[in-house]
Amino acid sequence: RLILEVDQGKRASSESTHTTSPPSSKYTPFQIQKAAEVLYTLVHARYVTSPRGLDTIRRMFKRNNEVTCEAIFGRCPRTTCNGMPLLPYGMSDTYDVGGIGGAGRKAMRYCQSCGEALYMWESKIDGSAWGSSFAHLFLMAHGSTVFPTTIMMMQSLKKSQVA
Repeated sequence: RLILEVDQGKRASSESTHTTSPPSSKYTPFQIQKAAEVLYTLVHARYVTSPRGLDTIRRMFKRNNEVTCEAIFGRCPRTTCNGMPLLPYGMSDTYDVGGIGGAGRKAMRYCQSCGEALYMWESKIDGSAWGSSFAHLFLMAHGSTVFPTTIMMMQSLKKSQVA
């Protein structure tokens, strides 16, 4: 509605005079750009949490059918994690329209080895582009195929803690 809005009164008068003047809009180009950015971000969040989107990310991690996965979103800087590839993570599922959320609203990275969400300084994307559930959905759906050694290590740790 925002982009396609046309003032009906001006359209009727321009049709009667047969001129081809562009329809006027009460929205500035900045407002239209911001609305498109919000829309794209929210559509992206819906896509990456769908089965097809999860599979797309899995294929990105497993390029060239390698045994080890590529670190698309960086590696965990902690020494105990041994350079574990990170997953994108958002603290919220709603877009920060006003820009008042600050650094806490930016996309973070989640390390499945230490279970920490790390703030990456170079991130300029709002965290809602990934949402708060993407990392965990991805691990549930494809964790054993993308990170097989880590999953096996975590399962053995849980078994040793129970015993």
